[in-house]
Amino acid sequence: MNSCFTVKSVKKKKNNVYVIYALKNDSIYKIVSYFDGNKGDRKKKLARGMQFQATLISQFGNIISPCNLMLDFHGVAIGLEYKKRHVLDLWLCEELNGPYLKE
Repeated sequence: MNSCFTVKSVKKKKNNVYVIYALKNDSIYKIVSYFDGNKGDRKKKLARGMQFQATLISQFGNIISPCNLMLDFHGVAIGLEYKKRHVLDLWLCEELNGPYLKE
């Protein structure tokens, strides 16, 4: 799924894992990304309100009813947030390195 997203928030977890909440067409996407420690010279740091293009990779597929699925991502348990944000999937994104957008 390649599309334009608007950053709602970026949250740092342990082990250099970041959770990015992004909005597209009135839907919230929960994107998980690992920061390898190398931001390089040309990477833009994601900030609230910033728009970016990305291809997302679904981790759970189409979930019909809410459930308590978790993903172990670099030693950090990341779960769905249906009740709080109506998030029914977790997404990976190759265009991100933690909170930085690769160019």
